Amino acid sequence: MAKKFMAWLLCAAMLPAAALAALPAVKQLATMVPAYDPMAGIKMGISGLFERAITVGGTNRTVKLYVPEGAVLGAYMVVMTVPAGVATVPWLIDSGWIALADKERFLLYVFEPGASGTWGTADAEQSYIDTAYNNISVNTTDGRGTWYLPPESYYVVGYGPAGAALHKVVMKDPTLVAAAAFVDASDIGSDYLAQMSSNFFPTPDWNGNPVASSSVPLPVWIISGDTSGNTGGVIEYWKKANQTIEHPGLAFQGGRIFLQKEDTLDGYVAGNISAVAVLNEPNASTDPTLSQKIYEDFISLYTR
Repeated sequence: MAKKFMAWLLCAAMLPAAALAALPAVKQLATMVPAYDPMAGIKMGISGLFERAITVGGTNRTVKLYVPEGAVLGAYMVVMTVPAGVATVPWLIDSGWIALADKERFLLYVFEPGASGTWGTADAEQSYIDTAYNNISVNTTDGRGTWYLPPESYYVVGYGPAGAALHKVVMKDPTLVAAAAFVDASDIGSDYLAQMSSNFFPTPDWNGNPVASSSVPLPVWIISGDTSGNTGGVIEYWKKANQTIEHPGLAFQGGRIFLQKEDTLDGYVAGNISAVAVLNEPNASTDPTLSQKIYEDFISLYTR
């Protein structure tokens, strides 16, 4: 019995090192032109887990980029914030996002806390989120450079207060996003929602009328432990933008889904496909199956 107990202790002591060895190595993006083989298809010239430097107001920050083996140029990208209180790389493994990316061959572009390892408030992180998000497709060394070619639109998944900052960026220009999910990331005040009604795109609609950010539909899934207050206002905001039908909603993953009214949004969507899903679930970000639900059951069903 004593020998068995000692053997168990030895195995337990080895687990952290084994788990650490299983984490992918983080590479630095290099300013070199990757080699492409046109006979093998137009595939990404790089693969693996990379780190990009982002300078925000004189402060150095980072973003992680994961490119699965075999991903093609123009593959979809999931742009996300990591939840509070987690280390980026282990969480990407534990949450299943890297496994999903490997399986479906999509890219991950991951916003993370600064050197302290702790997120600030949504307001404090807004500048970092804005800068990193706007640089995704900039064709310079501050953006995609020669390293990778993002698609013309993204999937977005926001977690926590930093996710709320990302949520506000998406509200300002939903046209860059195919579908989004926000987990405890919808604490946005009514003042900002009102601003989106007077934030107009430079190009009018086909009738010459100005197009406000708040009028552009976007399939969204709001997941939160509290769907009242500011989050409730955000839900109503998206229900209006997507012109959903006014009834309690259909069952969806333990929550509800509100579908687009018939004969609406002509010219915006192909058929009646726009939707707003709502799930009231405390501590949802710790659910190990949530990533798969978000990707396979919601965001991947849409394109823009």
